[in-house]
Amino acid sequence: MREVVPRNHLERIADRMEAAGTAESLLAQLELDEPLDQERFAEVMIKTCNHMLGIIDQCIQLERECAIASSSLSHEKKLNLDLRMSNRELTERNAAFAKEVRNLKGNIAQFFD
Repeated sequence: MREVVPRNHLERIADRMEAAGTAESLLAQLELDEPLDQERFAEVMIKTCNHMLGIIDQCIQLERECAIASSSLSHEKKLNLDLRMSNRELTERNAAFAKEVRNLKGNIAQFFD
């Protein structure tokens, strides 16, 4: 039975640590020379599989979030570039107008002299 994918970092860490503990328990049972308790072994296997499926779900969710963030970042970069180009054009127009104003002021000053 799958659980809801935890959304925060601490819950993901806790899940990974619990899965690691379950895996260690499984390995310890396998390393014993004694016959395995089939019921306990099946319980640990089910728990391990559930942890693995939960971690896979978390990975899928994180990949989706990364893809969304990457797409958003690409869009913001494009928008930033467009705004820089627009700003550059406006700065150039402003400089041209400032030059024209200076020329007009000079012409008016010459006219009155």
